[in-house]
Amino acid sequence: MLKYIIQITQDMFVQCAVIALMYSFIGNTKKNGRYFLNAAAVITMIASSVMAYYRQTTNSVNIEEWNAYFIGLSLISLIVFCIFSASFLRKITKKTGEYIMFVSMGVLLFSVMMEVLPTVMLYPWGFLQADESIFSTDFIFKSIGFITGIVIVVVASLATKRGADSLGERIGSILLKAVIAANGIRQFGRLLSLLKLRVRSGFIKGPVAVTITNITGSDFARSYTQFVSNKSYVFIYIVMVILMIIPIVIWARSFKVNEPYDNPAQHRKIKAKWRSRRRWASTVVVCCLLSVLNLTAVKAYNEKKPEVTPAEQCEIRDNCMYVSLEQVADGHLHRFAYITENNVDIRFIVIKKPNSNSYGIGLDACDICGKTGYYEKNDQVVCNRCDVVMNINTIGFKGGCNPIPIEYKIQNGYIVVPIDVLIGYEKIFK
Repeated sequence: MLKYIIQITQDMFVQCAVIALMYSFIGNTKKNGRYFLNAAAVITMIASSVMAYYRQTTNSVNIEEWNAYFIGLSLISLIVFCIFSASFLRKITKKTGEYIMFVSMGVLLFSVMMEVLPTVMLYPWGFLQADESIFSTDFIFKSIGFITGIVIVVVASLATKRGADSLGERIGSILLKAVIAANGIRQFGRLLSLLKLRVRSGFIKGPVAVTITNITGSDFARSYTQFVSNKSYVFIYIVMVILMIIPIVIWARSFKVNEPYDNPAQHRKIKAKWRSRRRWASTVVVCCLLSVLNLTAVKAYNEKKPEVTPAEQCEIRDNCMYVSLEQVADGHLHRFAYITENNVDIRFIVIKKPNSNSYGIGLDACDICGKTGYYEKNDQVVCNRCDVVMNINTIGFKGGCNPIPIEYKIQNGYIVVPIDVLIGYEKIFK
């Protein structure tokens, strides 16, 4: 559950802030520009759904390639918007300049959302694992986390929009340009990384590849791209700091309201208006604080590595490992290991299946996540890397994130695992 709250905040907070400020900017300048933003929003939803579908059902979508296009388009539209949103240039270019500004805003909305929205749309597909019901506790908790994350960023964007509406065109324009500039700095670092990967893969060749290599190979470029890659959350905090201008300005103005009124009814209306503005301003603060909490304390708690039980002792004789059935009869996860001559620790797990006399036996590794292994939590077996909850009844069968099955036999009250069988899997644990 917590994983998806954190992920939605990381993926969507900045993008939703950009969209909220664009809608506010249009409302404070030329309201007819909303048609362009609305059209871009519809196109984005359709295009994101199509891309998500093809990513889920085919291997024809190279997400890195597409993101490079979207980021490039976003940076171009950002520059065009900043140029033609200047009031003096709009006066010179008149209608033509306005339409160019509207189109650039629509393209900016499309490109910043296409970078993340198809991925977000695919999160629910990851909730269901093999043999897991939509009524399972795991599915319900993941759904709650996903929905909670969406609610936080949507409420934050709505509060940002309503708060920015009351600040006027000048301050709203400054806020919008500051936010898209912060996001643009992050995007440019990502674009350099993606282009570097495309050159390495041989997709980009010739003089262009040489130019990209020279640019990305400089010390500054390496440090810059590494910072963007490893500290991307910093840009989310920068956007939050920028958004804090909204409540600060609103609260400051609310203490010296001197709007004229002719009667008590108008006075009450003015007071109600400012109460509403303060509430939206407070909502911006609350949503930012919740997001900071998600990205710090909640993330640290969620990423805290579970305590993995050490390997238990068992008999080793006749070139086999003998695990007593009594030792593993409690229904909990038991881990055993054999150390090879190459000092490789080959682990396997044993768990008695619920309401059964059979046992789930397999390596403490899987074909998908490798040797990261499994741990027990709330009477469930969980993958240590991807947090997938295993169906205990399927442990011992090949497929998905299940432990890799191994050969064994049960005789005279023991589970007997040949050491030669374990050594055959040595390369997995190296």
